[in-house]
Amino acid sequence: MHFATLFAALVAVTCLILGWNSYVQSRQMVLTAAGEEFGRMRKDSADQIDRLHAPAEALVQWLSVAPLVRATTLEARLGSLPSIAAFLEMQPQLTSVYVGYANGDFFLVRPLRSDADRALFKVPPSAAYLMQSLERDKNAARFYAYDAQLNRVAATTPDDYAFDPRTRPWYAKAQLSAGAVRTAPYAFFSTGNIGLTVARRAEGAVAGADITLASISTALERARTTPSSQLVIFGDDRRAIAYSNPKRLLLADNGEARDMPPVRDLSPALERAAAEPDTFIHSDTVRAEGREWMVRVAPLKGDDTGSRLAVAVPLDELLVDVRTQLWRNLLLALGVVSVTVLVAWLTSRRIVSNLHALSDQVAAIQRFNFRGVAPVNTRIREIHDLSQAMQQMKGTIGRFLDIAQALSAERDIDRLLQRVLSETEDVTGGEGGILFLHDEDGKWLRPAAQRWQRGAPLAPADVLIGDLSHPVARAARETVAGGHVMAAPRAAGMMFLDTRFGSDEVTMLTLPLKNRAGGAMGLLCVFYRGQVALPSKDRLALADAFLGSGALAIDNQRLLQAQKALLDALIALLARASGAAPWMTALACHAKKRSAWRARLQNRYRRRNNCSPTSRRTS
Repeated sequence: MHFATLFAALVAVTCLILGWNSYVQSRQMVLTAAGEEFGRMRKDSADQIDRLHAPAEALVQWLSVAPLVRATTLEARLGSLPSIAAFLEMQPQLTSVYVGYANGDFFLVRPLRSDADRALFKVPPSAAYLMQSLERDKNAARFYAYDAQLNRVAATTPDDYAFDPRTRPWYAKAQLSAGAVRTAPYAFFSTGNIGLTVARRAEGAVAGADITLASISTALERARTTPSSQLVIFGDDRRAIAYSNPKRLLLADNGEARDMPPVRDLSPALERAAAEPDTFIHSDTVRAEGREWMVRVAPLKGDDTGSRLAVAVPLDELLVDVRTQLWRNLLLALGVVSVTVLVAWLTSRRIVSNLHALSDQVAAIQRFNFRGVAPVNTRIREIHDLSQAMQQMKGTIGRFLDIAQALSAERDIDRLLQRVLSETEDVTGGEGGILFLHDEDGKWLRPAAQRWQRGAPLAPADVLIGDLSHPVARAARETVAGGHVMAAPRAAGMMFLDTRFGSDEVTMLTLPLKNRAGGAMGLLCVFYRGQVALPSKDRLALADAFLGSGALAIDNQRLLQAQKALLDALIALLARASGAAPWMTALACHAKKRSAWRARLQNRYRRRNNCSPTSRRTS
């Protein structure tokens, strides 16, 4: 469970890091795209406003050269009514078309598109157009109402129509330019609505067309990218010229001219943008109405009145797709973690079962049980290698104990020496070997046993330890625990190798043979054909263990033989000294039987307890 939990936690942390990084990167991409989108919105808004202005500019350009600007009577001016009505029918954003003359005359045609417009001017419900005329020299003001077929349905003569086109801002601004001009938003004289005028100078007159801010606001409403986005066009006085929610600009009509509302009354999110427009030249975020908004301000393209466009987009709507993707990533991460926990638990359970099997093998080794436990079958390389190593270890320990027991039970010194030689040679992998033992004086090394894979070479001669010219004597001086490898030259005393290896090069491995006190007992020489490296440390350690066990067994046999010889000599000496007295002879026989009984008891104890060389040494 610890392994599964750790693995699942790592996967969960990785998924969270990747998911959060994806969210941050996606959020940055969306914000960057939002900045680009703001530029598009700015362009679209300008294009929308241009599409509102373009028909008005085309109309006033036509009027500036039309007969209407040169007509001096109402009857002549009414001749242009059908053309103007047709133009107004095609351009619903225009609220009125008019011409102001240099002598103070004024001629206006207004479409009546709603009942509110007809009620404002008190005309019949069938009225579709209203003509307003002022002839300054006659001091005559007349209002005519026409239906859709341009039939006159009403006519009035207002007494209080005190209007002079030459005093209006559109007339004055058009006089200063040869082309079409736009005025800043202002309150229209007749309706009190807020709008702007497109005007153009003509010979002796100025032609103009009115556009209400509601039309511009409708254009901003269409330019929104999200449902809650807010767009506003405002002037230097921080009052809204147009707003993306046109209904907010329709203030209650109290009979007076309507005024443009401040931006702060329309949108708290855009209040700071209107107050500090230079701060929001680049996109920035503000918090208002419990939401975070991305705000940007820029001059309105193609506008010479100083108006600016401000856009506020709520980040929650802007990042809705990104956050949806984040939740999808989190759910996917949760699913991955759940599957990972299951897979990790099953995997760890399988690994732990293998480790339990290895633990059982270790417990069996502790009980000196080296058989009957099958190796662990697994695809995990480390556990497989550990299992194989434990199997080899069990085999090595079991083999060592079997050999040690066999050596300790062996009573024939010659067979004991041959067994020690054969086991050590098998471990080191040699093609033959000779076991040399020290004589009683410690001056000679005498060959006690030899073994070869094929054939039997000549018996080697005794080696004088002090003769350093002999390879075996020199090896006896240089050999330490762990073995020594050297080339075996064809020197005096080594000619017996020719019968086995011929003229081939021979390598000799020498291993020391020591008694329980650490003194040298002899030397084991293992021979190889050609040049070979020292066997592995594991094999040399096992060979040293075999030699140690064999040395103890040899030493024990020597001691037993010495004891037996000493006892026999003592009995013979006592028998000769006492003249073979009966009581002395009986005592000697009793001592001899007691020695034999003691030897049998020691052998039985060793076999029963399966003692290793180390434990027997301790005993």
